[in-house]
Amino acid sequence: MKLYRQWFARIMTVLLIVSLAMPAYPLDVHAGTLPQYWDASVIKCSDPACPGLSNYDAGYANSVITVRTGSGKLQTQGDTMYAAYTSVTGDFTVTARVYNFKNQPSNSTDTTGAGALSYQNKALLFVKKSIDPADANASSISPSLALAFQPKQSSEVSSSGALKNSSYVYAWQNHVTSATSAGNVGTAVSETKQLAGYPILMSDLSAKPLYFKLTKSTDQVTQNSTYSTYISNDGIHYGNGTTAGTALYSYTDSSNAVFGTGSVYVGLGVDYGTVDFSEVKIVDGFGNTVFPSSLSASTPTGLYTTAGNTQATIGWSAVTGANAYHVKRSTTSGGPYQLVANVISTSYTDSNLFNDTTYYYVVSAVTGSGESPDSYQVNVKPVYVPDPPAAPTGLQGIPRDSQVTLRWNAVQGADSYNVLRSGDGGATYSSIAIGDKHRLHRFRVNQRYEL
Repeated sequence: MKLYRQWFARIMTVLLIVSLAMPAYPLDVHAGTLPQYWDASVIKCSDPACPGLSNYDAGYANSVITVRTGSGKLQTQGDTMYAAYTSVTGDFTVTARVYNFKNQPSNSTDTTGAGALSYQNKALLFVKKSIDPADANASSISPSLALAFQPKQSSEVSSSGALKNSSYVYAWQNHVTSATSAGNVGTAVSETKQLAGYPILMSDLSAKPLYFKLTKSTDQVTQNSTYSTYISNDGIHYGNGTTAGTALYSYTDSSNAVFGTGSVYVGLGVDYGTVDFSEVKIVDGFGNTVFPSSLSASTPTGLYTTAGNTQATIGWSAVTGANAYHVKRSTTSGGPYQLVANVISTSYTDSNLFNDTTYYYVVSAVTGSGESPDSYQVNVKPVYVPDPPAAPTGLQGIPRDSQVTLRWNAVQGADSYNVLRSGDGGATYSSIAIGDKHRLHRFRVNQRYEL
């Protein structure tokens, strides 16, 4: 025990030294006026290869979100950018136009992009699992998927005379484990080059529009979420640049193991540049436009639903100063709605519903000033999902010459049984038989079996 305490004390000392040595990055100190529920901060990995940011800022005026910074880079160690962002819950569609692209700012107050030109400049539309304004590195290495516009620089060429950057729009994912991103590192997973009708240089944006689109959709059977990226030159027909309706890149988050099932962050980021994003729009999975929003500050947002057997759960984000919430229901889209609950929590389970019937809900908040306007409408359809059968019991193996007979107790309601076998002591199993009886014969001995 004494040795263990000495070892633990040494480890804690090392951790303390490391934490004291970590550089502290100023976060959000330059953020200008942004839309309600939006924020801005530095996203930067702590690896020495990640460049520091300077002269960064973000603001919102005349329906345009402007983001600017000196330096920045997308690389395997993590994402480095300055970004404006907001959280979203459930399925969504985010669209934005890269309206104007200028050089990096020359100083902290420069809004004209009078700084130096860089072939690393990028305009980004992204989704991240998490962003912590107090921890730039954690935000940087948080799983992400982004669309990047990296315009060619006609005045910055390599020694051979070629333009330094060859790709002008691409999808990028970082710290996402998949077939295209082995080892949890960043990679450009899809790219397009010099498509007709699309901008190539920064100056092309005035005559050749560029729109980004990022979606999340959840399969109602598997519950896997798919994130897809698209581009467009008219803001109407989105695709991969050549085929409308076909994503530039899609990533399916199996079992939601990477991005999770809760809220994620969507945002607009910049490396080495000053970018105006116009026509920014966020639509939730129910078809409601949640940004730009006409809701009051006290109206609940972030509504989500979960279907159950003759019941439905409705949840929402907390409202500052709310004393209670009114949950209202209708069987008709758009109402009229009936008050079904007055709760102080941020979720409610509505019971005694009919399966396969669609119900529509809105929520209002009650504060010291009274009741807020109703939220956007969400809908849900309760459904019966039978419970899985109990595990078989009484499994026995009767060995014979190079064979084994397996027996087990019948399970009420079981239609068939799946027999699995392991040859590595139970570490892994594979299916070897499916039958409708509770006795199977002629399996090799010296193997491990499981039902």
